[in-house]
Amino acid sequence: MFIVVDESLGLPKNLLTEVHIRPTTLKKGISLSYAIEKGKKSWGVGKLPLTITTTDEMLEEVYGWSMQDREVLYIYDEHTTPADWVKRLQNWFYPNQHIYLVNGSVNRGLALHLLSNRPEIPALLEGALTEYVITSNSKYREERTYLKMRKKKPKKYYLMKNSIIESSASTVDELVEDIIRKHPSQNWIITSNGEFNQKELIGEYFQLEEDALPISSHNVYLYPLQQENIE
Repeated sequence: MFIVVDESLGLPKNLLTEVHIRPTTLKKGISLSYAIEKGKKSWGVGKLPLTITTTDEMLEEVYGWSMQDREVLYIYDEHTTPADWVKRLQNWFYPNQHIYLVNGSVNRGLALHLLSNRPEIPALLEGALTEYVITSNSKYREERTYLKMRKKKPKKYYLMKNSIIESSASTVDELVEDIIRKHPSQNWIITSNGEFNQKELIGEYFQLEEDALPISSHNVYLYPLQQENIE
């Protein structure tokens, strides 16, 4: 299986061996890391300067993927990859090849689980999947927040389940206690874009890279390994 991962997800590089990292295309050809570093220092609250990929460029890129393997896994960022392109990918591969699509911007824990268990990818993607997010901004998935280049000091944290607010608290610790009460024996895949030192949660922890979006909020992604126990 050929695996493609969007750069803007900031997935840990040690898990990206034999993976094609798809760069984020920005205006004036600047790199994602440069844009983020510049944005952090700016007094303004600008958005990431994305540029639009043409259809011909898309087709050429996807053709290159299809030449690698009959099966392709694409872990994409819905905020840096055109939605129309993602919708058309299935048609471009059908019927001779198959592409598995995972929205990594809301399923980072799942993405890490897939990359750590590559032979099991088709089976792991069967059925409904759940992921929790502890975030300092309940609107972190909105484009105007997700692509914002400045970080605000957290005032309150929220526990999100499938993009819906489950509970809120002033600290991460309180929400972790809430999760443990709901799922006391659960094992987790945990990843975050900032400091997270909760030893109470049982599982494996990964640190996202510094260029992981969004940078305007502190997010902790929690993927439960026993999905059948999550309702």
